[in-house]
Amino acid sequence: MKKLSILRKNLALSITARGLSNLITFISMIYLIRYLGQVQYGRFAVALAFVNFFAFLMGPGFRTIMLRDLGKDRELLPTLMGNMLALRLLLALVTFFVMAGITTVMHFERNITILIYILFVWLFFTNLSVQFRSLFYVYQDLKIESAFMIFEAGIKALWIGICILKKLSLVTFTVGFTLIPLILLLFSSSISSLKYNIKRLKIN
Repeated sequence: MKKLSILRKNLALSITARGLSNLITFISMIYLIRYLGQVQYGRFAVALAFVNFFAFLMGPGFRTIMLRDLGKDRELLPTLMGNMLALRLLLALVTFFVMAGITTVMHFERNITILIYILFVWLFFTNLSVQFRSLFYVYQDLKIESAFMIFEAGIKALWIGICILKKLSLVTFTVGFTLIPLILLLFSSSISSLKYNIKRLKIN
């Protein structure tokens, strides 16, 4: 009964946090579209969609594997995390060359090509951040993950607000957008290292 109560609380917390973060993101994106205009935002959207297409190459099913294996034996954490991080780095390198080749063949306009390469860094940081944030689900620390969802939406909204006030360019906005998952990665890796004892990762 106690486990069921905890499950309900975690579920309610997760749904609330996701709903709030989606609302913040929705409102901030409306302001971003109005600021950039259809053409500039269209370029950003095309570049982001193109880069997101390659996300499946940078860690397919890793989160599912972590949930399954660590659910059976949490002593596997240092080895599993070490192997997955190493594999993600290798897959990121492969993905970059595949993406670069297709980008060249597609002959995108120069502005979109620049955005694509910047957003690849965003994808890389995002994947590493997701790797560490998966541990919040493994250990059922959904309060932390819920806080991260709202924090992420808040940072994006803040950055969009700064760009609008300072009238920053699309490229500058994209660079700042790319650094947001880096911030999340630093926080999530630090929390994971302290809470889940993964200071000594193993690779085999």
